[in-house]
Amino acid sequence: MRWVARSLAALSLALLPAGCGGYHALGDTPGRIRSIALPPFQNRTLYLDLEFQLQEALVKEVQAKSALAVVGEGQADAVLDGKVLDFSRVVIKQAPDGRDVEFQITVTAAFSLVERRTGKALSARDALSVSGTYLAGRGETESSARARALSDLAERIVSMILYAW
Repeated sequence: MRWVARSLAALSLALLPAGCGGYHALGDTPGRIRSIALPPFQNRTLYLDLEFQLQEALVKEVQAKSALAVVGEGQADAVLDGKVLDFSRVVIKQAPDGRDVEFQITVTAAFSLVERRTGKALSARDALSVSGTYLAGRGETESSARARALSDLAERIVSMILYAW
């Protein structure tokens, strides 16, 4: 009986690596893509600085989730270009006295990741939206909700460009 337990343990250890064959690390990229440029997106909204806040969030995401070096456009193997297409803030709840207390923020962007050497699009999306809510009376502000939404957008964009490979 003891040899059966040992045999099963040895067999399971031998088969363990085979079960991981489909694993895809988030930071995997083609060997030819080792660096990325993240210039500010074009801002098509009336809200100032969204493009710079998004750029900062994208840099943080790329550095946290990949082995790609963030460099200038002239040195990059790939360039992420994009546009902030829309930013909206909608009241979704009012207090009994008529005060606006809960809001939904939605940010929409388009992007394309292009291999600089060939001009080939590696990943693209015509419109990607993220939304978040905030409660005005509970210490949350539109600014903090906007930062969260832009961070979420950056996370989705980086995941999409890394998983595209």
